[in-house]
Amino acid sequence: GALSLPDTVDGRPITAIGEKCFAPVQPVPLSRCRRTGEEDASLLPVCGENLSTLSLGDAVRDLHYAAFSGCRHLTRLSLGPAVSGVGSQVFTQCSSLERVDMRALPQQPTGLRRVLGGISSDITVAFSDGTRLFFPEVFESIDENAPAHLFSLHFEGRGYPYRQCFRQEVFNFSEYDAQFPLACGEEPVPALVRIA
Repeated sequence: GALSLPDTVDGRPITAIGEKCFAPVQPVPLSRCRRTGEEDASLLPVCGENLSTLSLGDAVRDLHYAAFSGCRHLTRLSLGPAVSGVGSQVFTQCSSLERVDMRALPQQPTGLRRVLGGISSDITVAFSDGTRLFFPEVFESIDENAPAHLFSLHFEGRGYPYRQCFRQEVFNFSEYDAQFPLACGEEPVPALVRIA
């Protein structure tokens, strides 16, 4: 279930992860992949529930719609600093995702803000210099006033403000630290310990 994508394939850089690229698929009979003599055996693709850790190459810039949707056992994702485009529902049903390794320094511009925007659960981010940050879960709800066709989006918990601590795509430690007094009234003690 561990996969590390190269930077290039046949001399061409891998710059995007396509729509539903790692979403679950049906097993492919081995007989269609190579001659083995085992006609009833199946080859398990490294996607969906079979994917546990994934490292993307440094040239990857875009994560398209639902790229990791249904990867229920994906626990760790490693990214380079070039990621700048993150489509909708990229991490839908990634209920085990607990860590993002950012191969960059915290003072470098990255696409981390966009990546975090697609992850609503508790998540730890580790930078290449060893810095680790914890982002608590964010709860979103939509209130609808049906007769007027008005919708209101609400965020609960401190997860959303923590995910906004960026300036020009560079992580801002001062803003992150300023959230702590507010988090003390809303987050459980284990989350506060991880933030501290």
